[in-house]
Amino acid sequence: MDNPKFLAQSLNGSQVFTDINNTNIQLHLIEYPNLLELVEVLVKCSIFDGENVAIEHDMGGVVGKTSCVNTTDEDEIIYAKRLYRDSYSRFVNNRRPEDTQFVTAIFQQKDYGYRLWSAWCGRLVPSSPDSEGRMNTSKGFWANHALVYDPKIIESGSERKTQPDSTNKLR
Repeated sequence: MDNPKFLAQSLNGSQVFTDINNTNIQLHLIEYPNLLELVEVLVKCSIFDGENVAIEHDMGGVVGKTSCVNTTDEDEIIYAKRLYRDSYSRFVNNRRPEDTQFVTAIFQQKDYGYRLWSAWCGRLVPSSPDSEGRMNTSKGFWANHALVYDPKIIESGSERKTQPDSTNKLR
């Protein structure tokens, strides 16, 4: 059941709400404690239209660090499950998050307005493949990118040195 809390109103009057316990935002708040403040700024200068809305906003100066980085053959890649996820993500172990001036947020239209589904500091990137391997268009992107390893967001003991097989598809 939704438990929405008003966050902000968009330029075209759409009301935006948060529902931390029932969305994907919970994990990202661990990484970015001031994320809701940044999303509030993004909402107030955006126009909402459609059922699902993805917005990437240049904040005009560095607002945080992005954990999604380009990878090379020299990088130490591992796979692990993020908290609150049921499949594996690709991580880089020998890199640090990079400065970013972008904030990205994903919203879903509800009967009461828009619900913030997810948000992060960084650019809009393709979704990673889900537990059924859907989102095939993202495989090329995620073959050359990874999230910077952060034990705070990892399910303890889920780390693997090789990509999981088809029973534990990459996510």
